[in-house]
Amino acid sequence: MPVEALPLRDLPIAMAVAGENWRTLALHHIRAHVHHDATNLHHWRQQLANEHPAKAAFATCLLSALNPGEIEQRAAYAKAMDAWFEDPMCQADVLEFVFGSRRQDVGGNDLETWKRRALSTPSDAVLHVWASALDVAQQKEPWTADFQRTVMQTLPDHWWSVYADQWLRTQLASHTGRTWLESFPCSWLAQLARVKGERSGFPGLEITHQGFSLTTESLMAVRLLKDGVGTPSLIDLHEIVYANEQSMPVPTVATHPQAGWLVRSVEEWPAFGGEVLGIGDRAVGELLFLRSFHARVHSPTR
Repeated sequence: MPVEALPLRDLPIAMAVAGENWRTLALHHIRAHVHHDATNLHHWRQQLANEHPAKAAFATCLLSALNPGEIEQRAAYAKAMDAWFEDPMCQADVLEFVFGSRRQDVGGNDLETWKRRALSTPSDAVLHVWASALDVAQQKEPWTADFQRTVMQTLPDHWWSVYADQWLRTQLASHTGRTWLESFPCSWLAQLARVKGERSGFPGLEITHQGFSLTTESLMAVRLLKDGVGTPSLIDLHEIVYANEQSMPVPTVATHPQAGWLVRSVEEWPAFGGEVLGIGDRAVGELLFLRSFHARVHSPTR
């Protein structure tokens, strides 16, 4: 059922029994429409206070809608936070909203509190891994190969894409890492071929990408990989980088027919439209489309 088919006030009840994708869609819908009618927030706060069976969902929606920077909402926000940590739902979505770039000034004051409480959750939970990774990044401590793998397996790809270059090199350098890469499905080219200066990072800590810098020499160990779900993407990456270094035509690879353009200057690109979204790796297609669109907007002669 589409999220739009339900009254906004009842979405938390549906979220309590829905799958992750539907919950995410519901949260986006709530964020877009909740402030059109303040009675929804009042109703959710009442249900939370009454220990409704869907309390976790009501808390999730309140955290996504309330602003602790507004004095009149702080108490309700604190109660929602307490209830949410009892059974945290939509962990990545909530973290992104609370500590998103538009709310850095609001969430920053609560960051240490969130980290402390997140570290009390199970070690394999998104919350726990996020808090642990944030500590490493903030303290500028070295990333162990094992923890890199934990982060990549647990957290959304776009949170760690800024580290993808360094971490791929680390994993390729050991037998354990290569074995893991063989079984880890990842759109590596979409992770790596970001624009220099693009903002990314974990919720609560914004970092900028340094751009694509891998060479065939740094990717030599890709040829040691055995068959696995993670191998084709890396084989294609090696082929694309090699062709670019040798000034060869852009190769057509299985990951996405146009993927090879991502390691080349956007000034060389043909114009890409929506057709790239319907073929191959969707993450690669989206990156091609967005970068091509951005180039056209800022260079009207293209």
